[in-house]
Formats: sequence, structure tokens, C-alpha cells
Amino acid sequence: MSVEVTVAIVNYKTPELLENCLSSIFKHVRDVSFVVWVLDNASRDGSVELVRKKFPKVRLIANKQNSMAALGFNTILSQAKSPYCLITEPGVELMNNAVSPMIKFLKRHPKAAAVSTRQVDEVGSFDTTCSRFPTPIIEVFNSSIFSRFVKNKKLLSWWRYRGWKRDSVRRVEVASDIFMLAKTEVLTKVDYYDTNMDLFFLENDLCLKIKDAGYFVYHLGNVTVRHLRGRSTAKFKPSEMYKFYEHDMLYYYKKHFGFFWWLFLVLVFQSNRLYYFFARTK
Repeated sequence: MSVEVTVAIVNYKTPELLENCLSSIFKHVRDVSFVVWVLDNASRDGSVELVRKKFPKVRLIANKQNSMAALGFNTILSQAKSPYCLITEPGVELMNNAVSPMIKFLKRHPKAAAVSTRQVDEVGSFDTTCSRFPTPIIEVFNSSIFSRFVKNKKLLSWWRYRGWKRDSVRRVEVASDIFMLAKTEVLTKVDYYDTNMDLFFLENDLCLKIKDAGYFVYHLGNVTVRHLRGRSTAKFKPSEMYKFYEHDMLYYYKKHFGFFWWLFLVLVFQSNRLYYFFARTK
């Protein structure tokens, strides 16, 4: 039987979550032929041994260095021979067969390139995934130090689809790649993730490339997975995470908005740099 879905997971120092994620996949994915790939980014915490011992069917790539998320996923996605790829992370647990309805949706909609699902945490609260494409002005009001003093709730509400409980099917501009099923043909056409970014703005850039290629992305609110947020990124210090964020953020806006807006954000976010510098030295 030919493989219908390639599951791509990039792991960094979350062996317990990885075990639960893999167990849920092999338990709940039904009526779909699939292969699971795990790329471990030099965790050195028993994650590799866990996969080899408990999940021998998983195709494992054990990196000697941390290649970060974008390159890690591309390493798997570029080898996919199946018509669909499921991009996910160790913090996700399937509660039922979420993959089958996602495939059916993509088959029914030729111009749909990717779909995400509703995500809930351990107590059942839904995550406000999906958004419109960000802009430099949105970035200032959302992420800079100045946003603490200057508010634009109307703009941010519009950007984040505020008021939507993520419980319906909706075409969105940016879908969450925490649990995203995509057509392999389209991923290949848009050249997967941009590896000039490490962790942040990956889904924004990917969805924008999908749009530019003439396709759409959707959110399926009738399909739910559990997502335990922030467990991998908690392995980094806040100042380290900010460095990743700033690098990826500035690259994204220079790529899509040009030099002027890049320079504008560089100047605006100097205050953020100072904040994290003094927070680190305390």
C-alpha cells in the first residue's frame, strides 16, 4: 500500500511529550496509510533512544547539532513521497482521528493547499490560532515595548480574528502549522520553509508563499487536537528566545516589505533589545 501521509515532527528536548504525541498518532490515525518521521535536534536527553526503543516504525533522523525548526522540517518534507504532509510538534496529542477529515477536505477543494485544526490546551481552552498576514504597524502595536503604552485594540482584533471561537470552517490568511496538513505538491512548488528563519514567522511566510502560488489555506473548526504550548521553547532563556524572534521578524519584514520598513522596525525594536539586555544582566 502506498503511503498517503508523511508525518513530520521536529523534536528538541521534550521526550515525554514526544512519546505522548507518537502514541496518540499510532492510536488514533485510522483509514489512512502514513509514515512518521522524527528529526531530533541534538536533544541528548534520551529522546533518540526513546524513539528507537518504543517506536521502531518511526523513521528517525538524529542530528548532532540543533538545526532549528525550519531546516529540520525541510529535511523531512523534501523526502516525502506521499501526496500529503502533516506538519506537527511533540506538544500535540490527537484525541481522535483528526487526519482523515483533513484529507477529505483537501480532496474536495482543489485550490486548498493546507488546513489546520482547532487546538485546545490541557483544560480544554481553545487557542486563538490563525490570523491575517502581519504588517510592520501591527508588529509595533503587538510586540514592541511601545505597545504597553500605545494601544490599537481594533487593529489587533481585526488581525487576530477576535471573537471567533475557532469552532467553524473558515478560509484564513495564516493557518497554524502546529498541526497542519498540506499537499506535498504545493509544498514542493513553494520550496517548503524559508530556512533564513529559525523559529518564528515560519507559518506566516509559508502561507504567504502558498497564497502567491494561487492557493488557499483553511482552518477546520470541527476537528480538534490537544496542544501543550511552549514546552520546547521553554528550554531557552527569554533573552535567547528574543534573539530568535527579532532575527526572524526583521528578516520576514525586509523580505516582504522592503528596506524602509526593515529599518523602521530595527529602530523601533531597539527598546526591546535594551529591555532584554537588562533583564539578562539582573
